[in-house]
Amino acid sequence: MKLLRESWAKPVIEAKDILEEYKRQLGEGSKHRTKRDKAGAGQAGDAAEQAERAELPPEEAVLYDLLLDGPKSIDELLAASALGAGRLHQLLLSLQLKQKIESRPGSVFAAI
Repeated sequence: MKLLRESWAKPVIEAKDILEEYKRQLGEGSKHRTKRDKAGAGQAGDAAEQAERAELPPEEAVLYDLLLDGPKSIDELLAASALGAGRLHQLLLSLQLKQKIESRPGSVFAAI
C-alpha cells in the first residue's frame, strides 16, 4: 500500500492499464530531442556522427544510424535491418555495452 500512496506502483486492473503506462513513458521519451537533432544540421554534426560510426563494425553502425533518427522498438529494428532476431539482440547488447544506445521499457532502444 505504501508504494501505491507514493505513486511508485500502480494497480493493474486490465491490459489497457499497462498500455497507458507504456504510452506515458514513451511520450516522455519523445519530448526529448533525438541525438541527430542535438547534433544540429551542418558539417560539425555530420563529422561527429561519422566519427562515431567509423569506430563501429558495419552491422553495428547500421543499427546505430537507425537509432539516431529516434527510438525504435525491437520489431521496427527487425524490419528495418533485415537481421535475424538472435543477431539483432547480439548487436544491440554490444552497442549497449559500448554505451552508444540505451534500452527503454517495452523493448525500445535509443541512441545516447
